[in-house]
Amino acid sequence: MELAVISIDAGQSQFDAGAIEALATRLSDTSWSAVYVSADLAGTVRGLDGFPGPSPDVVTTLDLERVISDHSGGHVLAVADPQSIRALAAGTYDVAVEVVPLPEPGSLTCFRASRSGVRSVICVNDTLHLSAAAADATSREDAQIS
Repeated sequence: MELAVISIDAGQSQFDAGAIEALATRLSDTSWSAVYVSADLAGTVRGLDGFPGPSPDVVTTLDLERVISDHSGGHVLAVADPQSIRALAAGTYDVAVEVVPLPEPGSLTCFRASRSGVRSVICVNDTLHLSAAAADATSREDAQIS
């Protein structure tokens, strides 16, 4: 099972639509078997309809064991706060939470996990799509100024 988690800070009033669009483009070639959103972020997150797959399920906590059990062999997309993602990565690495960097809002952290107990962190705090979204926004502003 592969799990891609988008980091969104609950303190943000609304996540940048350009970043969600960039993420949707970046992840569009994956067919998601499930989409989860943390309950504390459910009212904040908009634009997930750009991702191919089912409608998001709101969950209280992102339980990796449950996700593995429910979606073995699948691709799962989730939206969670940076602290939850950090804790998930620390548990996968089997290190103290303080050792793992706190993911930036809008970043992507990816995991691979199996029922056999094998766990891997593919990437933490990946922000490539944010750079592309910022460059695109800048080029649109430049085009309007000329």
